[in-house]
Amino acid sequence: MSEVALVDLPPPPAFLAPGQAPVIEKTPPRPAPTVAYSWREYNPQARLLYIHDHGEANSELAKLGSSPQALGFDLEWKPTFTRGAGENPVALVQLANNDTIFLLQITAMKEFPERLSEILANPLIVKAGVAIQNDAKKLYNDWRVPMNNCVDLSLLARTVDNARWQGKYNASLGLARLIESYEYRLMAKGKTTRSNWEARLDRNQLEYASNDAHGGYVLYRKLESMISLLQVPPESIWYTFNLISGQLMSCDGHQWHASNPNYDPGPPPPPRLPRKTTDISGEEAQNENQAKSEAIPYWRNRRERRSQQFMSSNQQEQRPKNFIQLNPHEVHSHTEGGSPRSSPHQAKRWPQGRSTDINHDRGSYTPYLPARPTQAQPDAVFPTAGVSPSAQFHTDTSASSSFSSGIGAGSSSRGGPTLGKQNHTRSYNRNQSYRPHRSTHASGQDTSNS
Repeated sequence: MSEVALVDLPPPPAFLAPGQAPVIEKTPPRPAPTVAYSWREYNPQARLLYIHDHGEANSELAKLGSSPQALGFDLEWKPTFTRGAGENPVALVQLANNDTIFLLQITAMKEFPERLSEILANPLIVKAGVAIQNDAKKLYNDWRVPMNNCVDLSLLARTVDNARWQGKYNASLGLARLIESYEYRLMAKGKTTRSNWEARLDRNQLEYASNDAHGGYVLYRKLESMISLLQVPPESIWYTFNLISGQLMSCDGHQWHASNPNYDPGPPPPPRLPRKTTDISGEEAQNENQAKSEAIPYWRNRRERRSQQFMSSNQQEQRPKNFIQLNPHEVHSHTEGGSPRSSPHQAKRWPQGRSTDINHDRGSYTPYLPARPTQAQPDAVFPTAGVSPSAQFHTDTSASSSFSSGIGAGSSSRGGPTLGKQNHTRSYNRNQSYRPHRSTHASGQDTSNS
């Protein structure tokens, strides 16, 4: 352990008139501490007990006894990362004194330790912590355990060291800030605060939880020793409370509120300057609007920049080859005789070579379609004179062999007319795309017997 020269606080004056001077003057500015806080520094022989069995917890806590004493107190629970989800129950209860540090993992126990409930409810045992009001309420809501003789270290520090801490009396002071001020040690939080406290604790979690509880005990002893230096001893009700049935109560049975009639909050903060309202016009207004637009994040004006890029007159449309554009007035469904898919006024042109006819009712669109081979119309006229009946109606064996359904392009399994055009059948392979190819028979010839 490296030694660090600490700045000694000036000795208190021999006599203080009421409201004349504080007990401890503010120390001169000093650099931030570089040595991390560790409970081993105060007592290398202290024991760290990580307990997750209620029977073992009762036996170890019974060694503390029920005589007046002080314990550092803190809680940990598994964080919730889902919006709207409630908090998880208390997972770890930490108690510490000069000799022993108790880390009791309640979620791993079959029941809440009875001896722990007795210690928390004992009015002779002080439980000291920062913002301990919230921890006491949390523990009662999750496990229905009352607490007595709880000391908020933030209120105690403001009471005995009013010159150092000014501002609102019930404003909380963090544990790390108090440790830095009174012990000149660095207490880093980091990601361990948001770790899973219901699982088996690792080395970082054990060290973090131990320092939190032990730091509360060290601060209480430090601040308690400063009470005797005050000319008028403070009342314990200014920083001590009980939690009964989920309510913060004072020792006399009344509802408790954090207040100190002798506390001096210091001068009020300076008022905010009124917002500058000047009438600007012309070039100044244009420059201000431009500065505001540049300050808009990238994702907010993305749509505007995209529209300006795509609707530029210098940009040329790029269409794939072998593609044709459908006339919006002639757009029909895929089946013959179907109703139009959209009206002409709904047709819109999209950039990057895509022309879509949007149907707002059905949410569909008609894209460019590839050029299909010319097909004969249903009302086509073909000559029948001089052609045998077997040539007029025949079965296309090549088409029926291409599809498992037996239906080909230009003829059917039931037999159908050839329409005087070159017949096209569809060939489909799992590893190949659709491709039309020509059949081997000529129009008007009977190939059924060949």
